[in-house]
Amino acid sequence: PTPYGAAPLGPSATPEPALIHAITRQESNFDPEAVSSSNARGLMQLLPSTAQAVAKRLGLRHQLAMLTSNPAHNIRLGAAYLDQMLARFDGALPLAIAAYNAGPNRVEEWLGTYGDPRTGWIPMLDWMELIPFGETRNYVQRVIENMAIYRAKDPRSAALEHPMARWLHDQPG
Repeated sequence: PTPYGAAPLGPSATPEPALIHAITRQESNFDPEAVSSSNARGLMQLLPSTAQAVAKRLGLRHQLAMLTSNPAHNIRLGAAYLDQMLARFDGALPLAIAAYNAGPNRVEEWLGTYGDPRTGWIPMLDWMELIPFGETRNYVQRVIENMAIYRAKDPRSAALEHPMARWLHDQPG
């Protein structure tokens, strides 16, 4: 699948579009009306309480129905929340991605239990394998894989210098 609409994200978007696309693919497979069993909603599968808090912080008008009826609104809130997770975990992608899925407090707990890969005490890949929730461990791995693919398919990406990236970019869809 390809990302739902390009309008909400520009070339200077933060976080980078490839990460937002990868999270959206994993969360909803680009279904703007998706609602999970935990009541997460829309493209980026935001919990209503998280969406409300982010909208308030951004000074945006928000109603629950907007999470599934307004894809740009959902992406804006999801990207802002993801940006918060990146800031909280010093830009460490696996930590921020895990926090997006399982919550930042759980990631803090795991850092205390297994060590903090940002300090060099444990390699990041080893830390990822120690994530005790299989769903979150798989989620982090899939998002990172998908992010690499979206980066490779982006004609503006410097990653296109790699032959495999060039091949991926040239594939249809």
